[in-house]
Amino acid sequence: MANNLIILPEAEADMRQGYEWYEERREMRIRPIPLFLRRLALPAESRSRYARNLRREDAYEGLKKITGEDFGYDVKAWREWVKKHMTLDGRPRKTT
Repeated sequence: MANNLIILPEAEADMRQGYEWYEERREMRIRPIPLFLRRLALPAESRSRYARNLRREDAYEGLKKITGEDFGYDVKAWREWVKKHMTLDGRPRKTT
């Protein structure tokens, strides 16, 4: 006996809404490297939302921990290294 799945119109709308909700959240993942780089680029006395929630020192330590590198507070050097060696979500970039 075959199982035939019948989806009611109300359930289909709920499924579609759930999928759209999931897709919106999936795109909003927090990627630590861009967050740390953004914070590191701000002056210590900045009052932006990044500065309120994350200290420069913590951003710097986070970058060191993720990358294994140490460029101090040189944002340009960090960005160049990350662009060459890692994806924005912290995975090693595939070389060809």
